[in-house]
Order: sequence, then structure tokens, then C-alpha cells
Amino acid sequence: RSWLTSKSHKLAVENRGGDELEGQYVEFSLKLVEHLQKELEKSGMKINGRKGAVSTPRVDMANLQIKWQKLDSFNGTKTKTAGQMLILKSVKKLVQITSDEKSSAVFHKELRSLLTRQSKRKRNASSAELEEQRLAQMKRKPWLQTKLNT
Repeated sequence: RSWLTSKSHKLAVENRGGDELEGQYVEFSLKLVEHLQKELEKSGMKINGRKGAVSTPRVDMANLQIKWQKLDSFNGTKTKTAGQMLILKSVKKLVQITSDEKSSAVFHKELRSLLTRQSKRKRNASSAELEEQRLAQMKRKPWLQTKLNT
């Protein structure tokens, strides 16, 4: 919800659309939030998207079966958060929900760019971690270090 409303203002400023364009984007984001809340209510999630405590399995060795700590919270179905549902929406689906093609395209493009930045950041972090592991492994082998220096 907060991402959608902040992006509506930012995108209106970037596109030099003024108050009218910002109003269209805010209307789009409010329609989308309302639709996502309805989907969450259908799937049985709370409005904030959190289920509460994580239920962990407990093994009963006598019967060799798994008993869940909070049996009522585990019903065998996996539900998605509002953000996950938004990521899965295509431009066509956004247009069906809000009947605004321009806003749908702009928000979908912004969402895709955000996902691209996040995945790039994740790849960079993992490559940096692997690089540190290789360096630490090389430091354990002094003969390899001397070979590289010569």
C-alpha cells in the first residue's frame, strides 16, 4: 500500500504530469489496493498479510507422524502476500482490474524495474560473498599465495 501511494507521487513528478496525473495514479493505486485486499480476504489471510507465529512441525516418534504446533494455522494451503500477488499481475490483468491502460503500464514498468534492481543487488551480494570465501580459502594455503606473487 505504501509503495503504491509513494510511487504514484514520484511517477507523476517524473512524468511532469502535475496534479491531474498524480490524481489518476492515486486513483489507480487505491483501486489496486482494494482489489488486492479482496483477494487476500478470499484466500483467508489477514489484511496486513501476516499469519502470526510460524508453525513448526513436531515429530511424534511413537506414531512417526508430524504434529503441527498450531494445527489451526496450518490447513495445507499456501497463501500469498499482497506483494506476491502484485508481482504476479501482468499489465493486461492490471487493466482489467482498474480499467486504466496508461497507469497500468507505468506501474507495471516501475514494479519490474524494482524487481530487477533487487535481483541485481542479490546477485552482487552473493558474488561478493563467494569472492570472500575464495579469498579466505586462498589465505589458508600459503604456498598458493607465494605462487601468485611470483
